Amino acid sequence: MVPALNAVVPTGSVALYWDFENLHAGLVEAVDPGAYARPDNRFKVQEPLVNVPAVIALAASLGPLSINRAYCNWQFFGRYREVLLESAMDLVQLFPRAAAPRTVPTSACASMRWKTWIAGRISAASWSSAGTVTSRRWP
Repeated sequence: MVPALNAVVPTGSVALYWDFENLHAGLVEAVDPGAYARPDNRFKVQEPLVNVPAVIALAASLGPLSINRAYCNWQFFGRYREVLLESAMDLVQLFPRAAAPRTVPTSACASMRWKTWIAGRISAASWSSAGTVTSRRWP
């Protein structure tokens, strides 16, 4: 269960994991359904649509941000360079997968669970993907 944001009392640290290409694709699809699936749209340099500072501010409202990691095939997302550098984001390169090109591999999810749950120093983790921010708090 994810608590309402106005009911959260910041404690501990926060880990923010981004499924960046999926997040961007969700915003493209919101404007023009089916647009991101077209090869002439998807495999080219993408215009910035993700409000990175707003997502970071939302995650930081839960507590100090200790992990800020984004997973993506970065070759088409160079126009996000400035904001990603300003956000001190750890960028993880994912190469396209033929069967599921917009899917962050389970290894990324396992990494998130390990670093947040087992490490014990993170009390909240956020995963942003396809236009949503999902939060999980640990006691």
